[in-house]
Amino acid sequence: MSIDECKRALMKMESNKTPGTDGLTLECYRYFWNAVSKFMVESLNNTFQHRSLSISQWQGIISFVPKKNNNAEYLTNWRPVSLLNVDFKIATKTIALRFLAKHNASL
Repeated sequence: MSIDECKRALMKMESNKTPGTDGLTLECYRYFWNAVSKFMVESLNNTFQHRSLSISQWQGIISFVPKKNNNAEYLTNWRPVSLLNVDFKIATKTIALRFLAKHNASL
């Protein structure tokens, strides 16, 4: 993974989303990208080399939120939401963009 690939993924992600367990938002990563990008990309590349995520990279929170315009008294009117850390989301978005680029190149 390169810094440019990860930045491209970061910029394509939707803003104003809830952060994961570390509390770092997408906007925080965008604002401090120049300061943290080298360290984060090294960490992600280390993760792929050793095929093992750190605890903060694989941890998430599953929360239930009510569906809009439905009676919240019934369990069927709630939906689960997984709150994952943004560094993990950047990694998965970067991989997805690679696959998409290879797929489009093969067409």
